[in-house]
Amino acid sequence: MRKDFVHIGGTKNETRDRDVPLVRRWQRELVDYALELGMGKDGLLFRPNTSFTHARLRRGCARSENRAAEGGSMLTRRELFGGALLLLPLVRAARAESCGAADPNELGPFYRAGAPQRAVLCDTVEPGDPYRLRGRVLGEGCAPVADALVEAWHADHHGDYDMSDPGKPRDPSIYHLRGVLRSGADGAYELRTIVPGHYGRRARHIHFLFHANGYEPFVTQSYFPDDPRVATDPIARRRNVVRNGVFTVQLRRPRPNSPEAIARFSGYEGDYVVESERPMRERTRAVVTRAGDALFVQLDGWPKMELRFSAPDRFRVIEFDAQGHAERGPDGKVVALAARAYGDSHDERLVRAP
Repeated sequence: MRKDFVHIGGTKNETRDRDVPLVRRWQRELVDYALELGMGKDGLLFRPNTSFTHARLRRGCARSENRAAEGGSMLTRRELFGGALLLLPLVRAARAESCGAADPNELGPFYRAGAPQRAVLCDTVEPGDPYRLRGRVLGEGCAPVADALVEAWHADHHGDYDMSDPGKPRDPSIYHLRGVLRSGADGAYELRTIVPGHYGRRARHIHFLFHANGYEPFVTQSYFPDDPRVATDPIARRRNVVRNGVFTVQLRRPRPNSPEAIARFSGYEGDYVVESERPMRERTRAVVTRAGDALFVQLDGWPKMELRFSAPDRFRVIEFDAQGHAERGPDGKVVALAARAYGDSHDERLVRAP
């Protein structure tokens, strides 16, 4: 279980529908209200950016009184606040463990491996406003992670990537506004570049991929505080808006796939076709392969990605910032893999190729 969350167990409805052992009525209703505040699709409660304030508790009281007026059970203010006091240490612990770090954010379609090692991503004649970004790479207990690999890339001031602008060289050895650097002994890193431009519906952003020995890779994007598009970009994470010129990330230790999930891996292997609302991925071919106790998916034009299972048929994809599940036919065989990334309104599906 992740240490930066308090886990109640089960989905929102499952938790509401069952009795919680050894918890009195006021505690059950407080849990119910807390689920409304912080429960995500992955069953994790009290995300670090959740504002669990007295104002919200007062609104919870009002909802309780409304339910009572409609014939439901009523939770008194004394009971609600008493229950909150018991849970607040857990909330504070979750926030402390979060280290003020950024949320994950998907890899995007413009990643290229093999960028040169450099902390300055462009020369002095590059069009656009100069930009310096400092950051820190942290691990368990918010301890600094030294010698972490930091990959960074972004669009130019027109909003074009080096692989998408017809006016830029197509030579695969040329990397424009891309670089790889390492964190110091204190986990700090610094890069210099220019402010990227907008494109499509996207806010201005810089992509990052972090690697460190003994940790899972971490994929995210940073955003700019004066950009109004952060509020309308469906992919943007407001927690990832850079404050005071510092962008902090926290890596986590890998967790092994559950034995029950591993036992089913052979049924996943094979060829698939992507069904997606995103034109760049629609009808993309994909192959799922197994390597020991790990399962990987390879989409055309994308790096190989691991499916990380917490339970049989339930997985996450770090690179897509997505939670997913397997779909099985009447015969019990896997017919598709469905996953939904942050900001998407529908699942993307990998359907067995004919």
